[in-house]
Amino acid sequence: MSEPVEDDNKLEQIRANYSDDTFNSKNQKKAEKEGNALFGTEAKKSFHAVSVWYIKTLGFVVLGIVVAVLLVRSWHLLAPEKYQWLTAEAINKIDHILVGIIAGLSVRFFPKSNPAKDE
Repeated sequence: MSEPVEDDNKLEQIRANYSDDTFNSKNQKKAEKEGNALFGTEAKKSFHAVSVWYIKTLGFVVLGIVVAVLLVRSWHLLAPEKYQWLTAEAINKIDHILVGIIAGLSVRFFPKSNPAKDE
């Protein structure tokens, strides 16, 4: 397999060769082969797979943090005072953050119930 080439001129030449009105499936296959030879499909596929993995991992990390915050807040709501370790100010900050997250998600996922967007 050939290495990807960073030469924009070659790509422009390929595009110019196949931009006429006689473009058909045979020419398309030939163009795809030349493009793959120049830019390497395996590199694109592996980059895409790694990018998707990072995005999914980031999503799971954020979800884990939100769940942990919800569990801590629930614990401080339900547990006796001797088992609580956060101050009232810290709990208040968590409440503000959670209300902000819930408000943002409700505006994002329930736009019809948002009167500000109707204007």
